[in-house]
Amino acid sequence: MKVNGDAFKKAREEIRKNTARTRGTASEPQVGTQEWLAAKTGLSSRLIQRLEKGEASIETVDSVGAVLKINGRELIEGYGENYVHLQALGCINLRPAMSPRKYPEKFGYSALMLVVDPLTLICKDDDFSSYQLNTIKARLNVAQTYIEWEWAYRVLLVDSDEKDWLAIEEELNSRKLIAPTTLHIPIMFKQSNPIALSWADFLEQAQQATDSLIKLEITAYFDNFHKTLKIGISTELLKHYITQGKIKYNSFWPYYTQLKAMTWIN
Repeated sequence: MKVNGDAFKKAREEIRKNTARTRGTASEPQVGTQEWLAAKTGLSSRLIQRLEKGEASIETVDSVGAVLKINGRELIEGYGENYVHLQALGCINLRPAMSPRKYPEKFGYSALMLVVDPLTLICKDDDFSSYQLNTIKARLNVAQTYIEWEWAYRVLLVDSDEKDWLAIEEELNSRKLIAPTTLHIPIMFKQSNPIALSWADFLEQAQQATDSLIKLEITAYFDNFHKTLKIGISTELLKHYITQGKIKYNSFWPYYTQLKAMTWIN
């Protein structure tokens, strides 16, 4: 199976760096070398070399992890996927980057923003003491147009300009999660496409959509694995909210759309 060989090598070399240098022998290899690790684990030097190149069995991972005093299973590619769960049980909010009330003639031409309110992330501690969450990305497919997003902010949305229209509370960055933990975060995603799709263009694409579902994928990226959640948004319901939003605000474009009913895609 695939493992993060560089991480195993780094842990071994850290021991070597922090140990007084002595001349090794065939019976007592120098501490921190591949030969020393092989002797301590009872494995062959060839298996240690193979591990550090990115291939190993679970037995090798466990044996080496015990000697290096690390959780080797955390370094197995894809291993943590079974211990992390993503949920989006609240709403999906789509809105323009610019405030409709402050910029009534311009907001339709500003970039489309996506909010998942909230995104729930559940991390179990079965084999992991912590998880390194690097980023969360989203991908929306509407009328054969793919829109790519990356997490940007924790927000508190309000239908008012008494606060900032985007209601940004915190910029989101990579973080270490101590297991077990459950996070409920209202996340705003900003587009990562070279040319951002505007709110007006998205509304036009949505009105032209013929599929019954608009597909949204949300993927959390950790060290050595990722977890994806697939959501289907009712196209008919989205079109209904777009029409109702225009009427409600007496505007050429609705101020935003917020959908609470979601269909899970297996």
